[in-house]
Amino acid sequence: MVNALEHLRVYHSRIQKAYSKKIKPKQFKVGDLVLKENLTNTKAIENEKKGRFKPNWIGPYIFIANFGKDVYKLSSIDGKEELNPINFMHLKKFYF
Repeated sequence: MVNALEHLRVYHSRIQKAYSKKIKPKQFKVGDLVLKENLTNTKAIENEKKGRFKPNWIGPYIFIANFGKDVYKLSSIDGKEELNPINFMHLKKFYF
């Protein structure tokens, strides 16, 4: 029984190490320009079909606040704040 638990711990640590190698942490500073993932392309919303020819990324938006570890608040270029915060997984840095 003890060997099985030790084997399980070692297995989980190997899996975690392999997963962590693939993850690149994204860090944004206040004022950075970012693009937001177009979520209508990933899932069909009421009465809207998935858009094959719609853009995958929309924006640019301005990063204005950080809520917790990976949740960000965005604002459009004209200063209008987005209502809902968004997870970092759905953002990428915008370059000119």
